[in-house]
Amino acid sequence: MGLSETIIERRDELVTWVKQELKSVPVLVYGENDKVLVQFHDVLICGVVVAENNLKIYNASDGWAEQTTYSCEDEEDGTKYYYVDSIDECISEVKRLVLFEAKKGSRNNGVVKVPDTFDWEDDMEGILKSLSSILSKILEGTDYSVERNKTIGERDVDIFRKGESRRVGQIWPKKRDQRFEVTIPKEVIHGEVKALLPEPKSQRANDCYYPYTDYDLMIKVFLAIANKQRG
Repeated sequence: MGLSETIIERRDELVTWVKQELKSVPVLVYGENDKVLVQFHDVLICGVVVAENNLKIYNASDGWAEQTTYSCEDEEDGTKYYYVDSIDECISEVKRLVLFEAKKGSRNNGVVKVPDTFDWEDDMEGILKSLSSILSKILEGTDYSVERNKTIGERDVDIFRKGESRRVGQIWPKKRDQRFEVTIPKEVIHGEVKALLPEPKSQRANDCYYPYTDYDLMIKVFLAIANKQRG
């Protein structure tokens, strides 16, 4: 038996608004039959079963059950579930649940925990290693990857399109300014990514150059790139 128009409309509305609320977090949000699913790669963070009169939030952790004001019940697999009445309540709960798991950062290796600040007190090698690790996690599951430039004398992280040896972008940490110089491929500068960025200082045929980029802006840009890549 097919889904009713009401359930389809409620499911699609929920997908749209949850995506919007979680756009700064590297997760995939999509609808499937009567469900809305929030995943990080193949790991389900939480799901919602959409009915005409209520919404069931499931796959919640014990930690989240202690945080929410709603009464949770046990699933057979040991996770928790509970019901909310409205779309607005569900959007708020799913956002809070996912951000809680992201902050915790360790559940099933599920959500990438992006540091709020960057350790500029480290030596340059440590800075490059940390930067490469953070961006590699953000870009997992996309068409792009990052690698520490190991050429003697070079102090940058290179961006590659997977399967290609030619780099398409670069990032140079500037320890004295505690900022970054960033070159980003033009092919990703559209929509939300474009809205985040200022006018480039300069540009070539295939990339744009942004000097003096703050850490938080750089992270938002790469999260936006990753979210767009994952659909």
